[in-house]
Amino acid sequence: MQLKNIFRSVLLQMKKNDLILIGLVICIAMAAFAYNKITNDKAVGELYAEVYVEGNLYKKLSLEENQSITIKTKNGYNVIEIKDGRAFMSDADCPDKICLNSGEISLPGRSIVCLPHKVYVIIKGEQKDEIDAIVQ
Repeated sequence: MQLKNIFRSVLLQMKKNDLILIGLVICIAMAAFAYNKITNDKAVGELYAEVYVEGNLYKKLSLEENQSITIKTKNGYNVIEIKDGRAFMSDADCPDKICLNSGEISLPGRSIVCLPHKVYVIIKGEQKDEIDAIVQ
């Protein structure tokens, strides 16, 4: 009840311009979020996971087909699985196991990193060109 009274007193002390400014900031934030969501959904065609080992591209995996690969390095092994359009690290013998706790990734730009084994997985998308022909 006391919190309600505090909120009411703060609202009463605000001027009309303060409320307009707060509403404007909220609208801008919502518009930026919506724009980001729309452009991320449109910008990608087929999604794939790029797997890097020691900074070099090891394999490119499509997120459209379920698969599992095991990467063995001199430092240990990692198992990367693709299931239902999501990539995740299902097993690793690194000491900290942070890569296993990274969860599933499916959006472009998201990544999973195993620092002890120098393994890096990033989701990318191929942009489909919407131009059919060029007329001169």
